[in-house]
Amino acid sequence: MHTHTSGPWRIETWIYQNAREVVTIQTDKDAIATACNLWRDGDDSTFEVMANARLIAAAPEMLAALESLAIGLSPASVDMQRENLADLCRVCREIAENALAKVKGGDA
Repeated sequence: MHTHTSGPWRIETWIYQNAREVVTIQTDKDAIATACNLWRDGDDSTFEVMANARLIAAAPEMLAALESLAIGLSPASVDMQRENLADLCRVCREIAENALAKVKGGDA
């Protein structure tokens, strides 16, 4: 049983005073987390803030992907799929690639 807030999570962005970028990650109802720049002088940390926000927002999909991979790659599953091992590997790769695409800002 999961005790985290169910997904999907999305990114919402706005600017605070002094151009400090604050990004919230939220569901349809609630804010889940906030990522913001660290006030480093002369450093444009916008890309870092958005990368952190994407990573946080992708957490439900990454959890689901890891759970699917753990089941799909369990000894029992591999034994059952021995004749179709290439298909099993393809499906596992697709699951991982979709989760990674969300983290990296893709459309998965």
